Amino acid sequence: MKVTYGDIYTGVGGLNLLMAAKIQFPIETSWEIVKLMNQLDREVKPLNDLKSQLVTELGKPGLGGQISIAGDDPAFAVFSEKFNTVLTQEIEVDFEKIKLPLVIDGKPIQIEPAILYQLAKFINLGENLEELAPAASIPMPELPVIPEPLPEVEKLYDYYK
Repeated sequence: MKVTYGDIYTGVGGLNLLMAAKIQFPIETSWEIVKLMNQLDREVKPLNDLKSQLVTELGKPGLGGQISIAGDDPAFAVFSEKFNTVLTQEIEVDFEKIKLPLVIDGKPIQIEPAILYQLAKFINLGENLEELAPAASIPMPELPVIPEPLPEVEKLYDYYK
C-alpha cells in the first residue's frame, strides 16, 4: 500500500499510544499491532536520522549545550521545509491493516479519537458494529479519509510563522 512518510511517522506515534493504553486485545490483534510497529519502525528510523541531522546542521546550542531550533529562528523555516518535503513523499509499504475489534468481553473498547486519527491509514474497525448500539440501530461511520495536506493546519502554520 502507498503511504507517505508522514503517515508512517504519525502511525508510529499512534501505535505507541495504543500500546500504552493497556487495552486487553485478543492475541491475534496484539500480534498484528506488534508486527506493524516493527515494520513501521524500520521505515521511520531514516526519518529520525534525517531530523537529527537537520537539527545538528541548522540548530544552535541551547541550555546545557543541547542543539535545538527555536520556532522563531529563521533556520526553523528551512528545517520545516526540508523535513516536510520528505514527509510528503510516498513509498510502498507491504502491510496488512490491523483489524481492531469494537467489542471485547461484551464491552465496547474505548480509544481516544486522537489515537484513531493517527492510525487511520493502518486500521480497520471490526465488523460487529451492531453490538455497540443494537437498540438504536445507529450505523457507525467509517473513519474519515484524511485530506493531504490539511489546509487548516497550513493556514495556522503560516499564521504563526
